[in-house]
Amino acid sequence: MNSSADRRPRWLVVLIVLAVVAAVLAAVARGYYRDGPLEPDAPTGQGSRAAVSVLVDLGVQVDTHRHTADAVEDLSEGRTVLVTDPGLLSGAQLEALATSLEESAGTLVLVQPDFVTLGYLTPLISPAGTVRTPTLIDAGPDCDAAFGARQVHVPGDEGLVGPATTYRTSGQAAGCFASGAGSLVAVHDRLVVLGSPDLLTNDGIGQADNSALVLNALGSAGELTWYIPSPADPMAGTGPDLLDYLPDWATSLALWLLLSALVALLALGRRFGPVVVEPLPVTVRP
Repeated sequence: MNSSADRRPRWLVVLIVLAVVAAVLAAVARGYYRDGPLEPDAPTGQGSRAAVSVLVDLGVQVDTHRHTADAVEDLSEGRTVLVTDPGLLSGAQLEALATSLEESAGTLVLVQPDFVTLGYLTPLISPAGTVRTPTLIDAGPDCDAAFGARQVHVPGDEGLVGPATTYRTSGQAAGCFASGAGSLVAVHDRLVVLGSPDLLTNDGIGQADNSALVLNALGSAGELTWYIPSPADPMAGTGPDLLDYLPDWATSLALWLLLSALVALLALGRRFGPVVVEPLPVTVRP
């Protein structure tokens, strides 16, 4: 009985050690790239490694930034700046980008911006609707905003962040790839609006002429800034959370440690039999 009890903690220690080793290996494997939507180094389906690799092969200089100040500086130097998630930007960040776009020769590309975001940049483009079913959309005749593509594909409700957005244009703004009351791509001067992030993902860039649209829209200037908004940006509307300072692999390690702790609690807290009733030394009268 005692030998069995002595062996149980040893197996528990071995189990915990194996769990920690597995967590470390997983963290190391993921530490080579950030795995997130439109991350330029991520080889997963939601990443954009394929698009960035082809751009680099074509001679385009691609730099990744996570702070608005860097994106504004690059835009003022005449580079093309891609904003992967403009909905995360505060009013101050959008105003800085709008001022730089107006005063420079750079090009600003926004991925699925909302009504508020566009309000800071142009009054001639506004959201018109969504594309909720997997669809091939033709550029249409005499389309100036096609960027060399004849047909693009969007996955509908199964998209990276849901359905694609179409945009209504007026005045000097031009739309292309019309669907319903709006267009999937809209252009006003040096502002380019793409209605779906799936156009840039590893899963989506190979569909139809998505690659032609993305490569021509992002690579024409020869220099591209891939701007991924971050809550740790000093210009962000809210200060960074403590968790934002943790490395990317910390989540995996924490999950494995939590699992190991749960296994340990189950092993140590297990009951080994029914409760035994022992006779009392005296009898207490009721």
